[in-house]
Amino acid sequence: MRFEFIHFADAHVGTEQYHNASRYKDFARSYLEVVQRAIDLRVKFVFIAGDLFNSDEIWAMTHDQVYTGLRMLRQAGISVVAVRGNHEKLRGTNRDYLWLQSLARRNLLILLDVETGAEGGVSLKPWDTESHRGGYWDGDGVRIVGLGWQGAQTAAAIKGLAEELARLPREGIEYTVLVAHAGMQGYLPNNLEGGLTSEQVAPLEPLVDYLALGHIHLAYQVNRTLPDGTSYPWIFNPGSLDTCAINEWGWERGYYYVEVDTNAQPKHRAELRKLASLRPVVSATVKVTELFNPQALQEAVKTALLAELEKQRPQSKPIAHVRLIGTLRFDRAALDFSLLEELVKECCDPLVVLIKDHTSSSCPVDGPIEQEWDPAKLELDTFKDAWASDVRYRERALALAQLTREVKQLLLAETGADRVAAIIRQRYEELMAGPSPSSGDSVGVLAQRAETAGGPAR
Repeated sequence: MRFEFIHFADAHVGTEQYHNASRYKDFARSYLEVVQRAIDLRVKFVFIAGDLFNSDEIWAMTHDQVYTGLRMLRQAGISVVAVRGNHEKLRGTNRDYLWLQSLARRNLLILLDVETGAEGGVSLKPWDTESHRGGYWDGDGVRIVGLGWQGAQTAAAIKGLAEELARLPREGIEYTVLVAHAGMQGYLPNNLEGGLTSEQVAPLEPLVDYLALGHIHLAYQVNRTLPDGTSYPWIFNPGSLDTCAINEWGWERGYYYVEVDTNAQPKHRAELRKLASLRPVVSATVKVTELFNPQALQEAVKTALLAELEKQRPQSKPIAHVRLIGTLRFDRAALDFSLLEELVKECCDPLVVLIKDHTSSSCPVDGPIEQEWDPAKLELDTFKDAWASDVRYRERALALAQLTREVKQLLLAETGADRVAAIIRQRYEELMAGPSPSSGDSVGVLAQRAETAGGPAR
């Protein structure tokens, strides 16, 4: 048996990103582009692995955008199977009817999900055309199973689902697809924890040919290894259709076009395809540490943006993203973001301007720092500010800062711990002569730590 299908997820139709009407249209355009490609490719199925909508509370226009695409697929004779994502979650007894269910009742899609019990049990029932409910659907030798967003219960649901699938008769079934809104551990962005482990999904391997995931906005694949040592991809996550957050720009994303031949090994060949309609992002990261005045910063931003524009040559109005990092070497009050925004607009003619300030301030004097910068004074001022933050030592902050720097130098010189502790105690008594703070232990703590630090005596 041979057939083709398209698998996508996380369309997030209805997203008005940055409160911008054009970005709202962009998300609909990405979704409709995939619909049109499915029609052009004459696929048999379209699988939507969750978060077709960005919210369970949508505008009428958002409904119409999704409805238009699904009607186009139905008219082309393409079956659509979907599961709910975390953005389409149920919210209680009075809010348990999803827009996806409304679309299913109009026979625009098949909305699959297992039934979970109060004690974590799973019930897998066939799709019922009268109630428009069910956990799996069999048609023309293909079994399609759905698992909507389960959150923290996902691993338990997978275990129960595997047990239920093993009980189902497989006569006449040549290919099985599981569509689920869940992520795999180790493939989450920025090394975030969470998601399913390979061990947790292992019981599905002999039962499922293609595991179609959604939820994570970055595309990835996971291989299955056969007893003979050969391996091939069997878990697929296409990422979001559009860029849902600026820190996701540049991630691999799109949709999978999959060709199935049940007489081949492996039975499928999947290709991640990118969309043509994605709005470009012109992103520049500017390190401010060596920029000693606002004019130098503005020139650096302009240079970085122009270089990125030359590289990308965007064909439509881009999202302009400027990220400032490093230590600011002039008065933060002189950092004029409105002026920077105007500069970005002149350079890029962007749809949206995003300026992210990730700089730290370590200005040792009031007013702008020019080319001269004294690291020793910066260090002393840092220690002074730390002591002054405690009202008990505010009046003696400078002297205590000098002592702290002296202790640091002694320890770097590998002065013996006993010697350092003695110096601290002597200086402490001199500094604290007269009325002492109510709890003058902070300098004492320095001495105690020096005693336990070890090191050769001098």
